[in-house]
Amino acid sequence: MIRKKFKNWLFHPVLFFQLLSSIIKNKFTRYYKRRAIEFFKSKGIYKYFVSGNKHEPWIDFIDLKGIYETVTSRKPKCVLEFGVGFSTICICLALKENEKNGFNGQLYTVDAEKFWLENTESKLPPDLKKYVTFHYSPCSVTIINNQLVTRFENLPNISSNFIYIDGPRPSSVKGKIHGLGFHEENSNFKSGDAIYRIEEGNKWHRINRTEKGFYYLKEGNRWSRRIVCSDTLLYESSAPHDFFIRLDRVYCASNFLINNLKHKYIVKKDLAFSGTVTLERKYQPHP
Repeated sequence: MIRKKFKNWLFHPVLFFQLLSSIIKNKFTRYYKRRAIEFFKSKGIYKYFVSGNKHEPWIDFIDLKGIYETVTSRKPKCVLEFGVGFSTICICLALKENEKNGFNGQLYTVDAEKFWLENTESKLPPDLKKYVTFHYSPCSVTIINNQLVTRFENLPNISSNFIYIDGPRPSSVKGKIHGLGFHEENSNFKSGDAIYRIEEGNKWHRINRTEKGFYYLKEGNRWSRRIVCSDTLLYESSAPHDFFIRLDRVYCASNFLINNLKHKYIVKKDLAFSGTVTLERKYQPHP
């Protein structure tokens, strides 16, 4: 099996190039991170990326640079984001840059945690708040085509041409179906190896599980299910012709969308830095 999989990568030109490119990029992660920071500093917007809470995850400037460049190049009118955070600030900055060039856009961001919605909103200066509308919605587990997925219960009534998926968090997903859920506290998992910790820079710090923050399980004893956000399916049928989706570090969600979206898409994958997947709907002329 391993030999067959290796051959598939080796003799498929596109897959081989993706693998080789990711290996090279990962070897120079520090260089790309430094270049991303310099990118934001050169534009005078590095100062906007500040931590509002000590339990926030570390800032991934490589991902943020990719988000910023995608938004400024595509110039979307309506952006929908699942999961607030530093990406929210980044998208607002990109929309502000687009407005300077005559392209207006608005961001609608959805999250199941009021705490993190308020935390992100409190960090936004007045000149950026006008670009974003914060939307709270509970999130629960559901089934689509016999697949366990998450779904927000109350979505913004918009027609988005750009969707960015970075959530929800497993701890925010309520409920179980046939005994299965996404929240570790609702599981039958019993282990003393659960490590609740946050990342600051390149260092990990243990935190109490009752604190507001992100928790991770010790590798090798990991229970947490990977998130599969299904809400994009509801927007697809009525979406604009330039419908575009970007996902960072959520492989299961990207695989689910690739297999369940109805239209044809141009799929691009960047395996470096834990992976970025984009789906751009192919142009279809009106009948």
